[in-house]
Amino acid sequence: IIMSVRSAIWNFFVEKEENSDKATCNTCEQVYSCKNGTTSSLINHLKSKHKDQYQRFLDGKNKRPTSSPASNPPRAKQAKLEECFPVNDQVLNANMEEAVVDFLADSGVAFRVVGLDSFKRMMNVANRRVKIKQPKIYSRLVKVGAEQLKKDILGIITAVKGDLDCIAFTTDMWTSVAGTPFMSLTVHFIDRDFVLHRFTPYVAPFPARHTGKNISIGLDAMIEELGLDNGQWDLFAVSDNAANVKLGI
Repeated sequence: IIMSVRSAIWNFFVEKEENSDKATCNTCEQVYSCKNGTTSSLINHLKSKHKDQYQRFLDGKNKRPTSSPASNPPRAKQAKLEECFPVNDQVLNANMEEAVVDFLADSGVAFRVVGLDSFKRMMNVANRRVKIKQPKIYSRLVKVGAEQLKKDILGIITAVKGDLDCIAFTTDMWTSVAGTPFMSLTVHFIDRDFVLHRFTPYVAPFPARHTGKNISIGLDAMIEELGLDNGQWDLFAVSDNAANVKLGI
C-alpha cells in the first residue's frame, strides 16, 4: 500500500467546499485558483505576501504532510500476479539449480567454489530457503547441459546445411592449468541472408598423444557427427601453425 502525499502548501490553504478549484489563504483569507490541483498561484501568494509562512512552507515541503488520513486516503497499489502466488521451495530451488549451473558454465570457476562455506553463506543471506547441492552434482548437471547444448547446435546445422555450399572450421588444442588436454572445433558458415554464424559444438578432453594421426581421427569423428563428411560441401579449416595440427587437418 502506498500513501498519496499532498503538497505542504495545503498547511496554509483550505480548498473551498463549494468549488475544489479554489483555495482560501489561512492568513489573509484571499481566494486563489488551484484548478486541476495546480498550486503555483498559492505558492506565489505566500512568497509575495507572507514571508514567514513561505519559509515554513520551504522547510516542510519535503516532509510527509500533516493532513489527516480522511482527507488524504491511502491508495492500494495493484499487486503483480506472480506476487499473489509465492514460489514454493521446490520451484525456488529448481530455479537456483539452473542459475548455479549457468554461473559455473559461464564463469569457468572450479566446481569446488559452490562447496565453499562462504558461497553457501552468500546464498543463505540472499534467501534462507535456498539449498546448495554438492559440487559433484553441479558437475554432472553442467555435463548434461553441455550435451543438450551440443544437440541444439547439431539440430541448427542439420536444419541449414542444405542451403550451404561450404563450411569453415577452426580448431585448437591446449592443456588446462589442471593438466587436462583439450581439443575444440568451431563451425563457421554464412546463411542465405549473408549472416555469419559461429558455433562451438565441441570442447572435448583429448587424452591421446597429440600426433597428427590422433588429431585427424578426433577431427574426423567430430565432423562425422555433424553429418558433414559425405563430400557434399567444401570444407575449409583454420588452425595455428603447429606441425601436428597441420598434419591432422
